[in-house]
Amino acid sequence: MGLPSIWVLVAVTIGGSAMGIVGMLIFIPLCSVLYSLLRDTVHKRLTNRAQLLRQAAEDSETEADGEE
Repeated sequence: MGLPSIWVLVAVTIGGSAMGIVGMLIFIPLCSVLYSLLRDTVHKRLTNRAQLLRQAAEDSETEADGEE
């Protein structure tokens, strides 16, 4: 599923304590979906932040060139 081992451990622990073996089987795909959504959200936010930082650097260079 491409899920890191620690997420599988968490899914099995939480699912097992909540609903036993059936919970383990349900929580692994559930955690996989949550992990995927979280990973995509973090990637988008980091990309947007990098773009904003690049834009700010370009703007400051433009202002510095205009002052000369």
